[in-house]
Amino acid sequence: MVAGPGTGPDRLTTGRIYGHLLLHSAPASLDSLGKALGLSKGAVSTSVRELGRRYHDANQSVTITGGPLPPRMGRPAQ
Repeated sequence: MVAGPGTGPDRLTTGRIYGHLLLHSAPASLDSLGKALGLSKGAVSTSVRELGRRYHDANQSVTITGGPLPPRMGRPAQ
C-alpha cells in the first residue's frame, strides 16, 4: 500500500512531532527530535516541513479587522 501526502505513516509521524513540540518548551533540532521519537532525519525533516506549510497556510487565511483583541484568560486588559 502506498501512502499519499497527509495519510498513513506520514500523518502519524507529523502528529508525533507536533505533540512532542507542544509538550516540550525547549527548541529542538532535527537530530534531537529523531532521537526522542525514534525517527530518521528524513522523516523528521519531511514532517517539520509539512507542519510549517500547514502553519503558514492557516495564518494566511486569518484577517483581523476592527478594534483591539480581547484579553487572554489570566492576563489583565491593557
